[in-house]
Amino acid sequence: MAVGALIECTLDGSILLLKRSAQADFAPGIWGDITGRLRQFEEPEDGVRREVKEECGLDVEIIKPLKIFHIFRGSQTAENELVGIIYWCQTKDQKVKLSNEHDDFKWVRPDQALALVKDDGVRGDIMALIEERGGQTSKGWENFTNELNQLVKKIDYQPDVIVGIARGGIIPAVMLAKKLGVKDMYCLKVRKDESRTVMAEGFTGVNQKKVLLVEDMLETGRSLIAAQAYLESKGASVKTACLYTMPTTQVNPDYFLRQIEKVQKFPWE
Repeated sequence: MAVGALIECTLDGSILLLKRSAQADFAPGIWGDITGRLRQFEEPEDGVRREVKEECGLDVEIIKPLKIFHIFRGSQTAENELVGIIYWCQTKDQKVKLSNEHDDFKWVRPDQALALVKDDGVRGDIMALIEERGGQTSKGWENFTNELNQLVKKIDYQPDVIVGIARGGIIPAVMLAKKLGVKDMYCLKVRKDESRTVMAEGFTGVNQKKVLLVEDMLETGRSLIAAQAYLESKGASVKTACLYTMPTTQVNPDYFLRQIEKVQKFPWE
């Protein structure tokens, strides 16, 4: 078992990121939050306070658990398996004293942290904190653009046409079209009933074309499934993309950023 802490400074709303030592035996050199194993018989919240004190010298107030994580520190063996809890913690003190586990630290806004952090697990911790704080930063265009840029890096496919599913997929589709240099773009509306009827107007020209079908996020993914089947019936070769999936998603998109636990709010909503 393990615990972790994402620490917020109540003076300015910034959060603490630590850079793991280049000599660390796991994930050297990455920016992240504080994590560590629980000692035998240790209560989780006691373990959080101890790990925080050991790794950065701060005293913190524990607000609430943010999320559960499950990782392997190396190969997938019982000895390397960790299940843990990340806690939202707060402090008024920004005087960090690093242990030898870390080389550097930064106090940054949550949106700046998302731009800096590359590890999907730590990014999920930050997004969970943003959601708990009311989602203000998750509605920002700067954060959305950063997320979309991360998705673009995963797309190894050059489509002839981009299709956005109305309404959520339209803005991501427009921005992906620009970033991928695709001039032809369409919009599909899928009626959200049991039949998942696809409604298309003025929709031509996808026969034998490579299409990238775009949504913002997938709760079940049924609209994406229906839209993909429709495009393929018109002779298109289709790959799919979205920013986020959820545990309830029934389809694996070809390209997505990560899985989230709660419905995401976007800046146009």
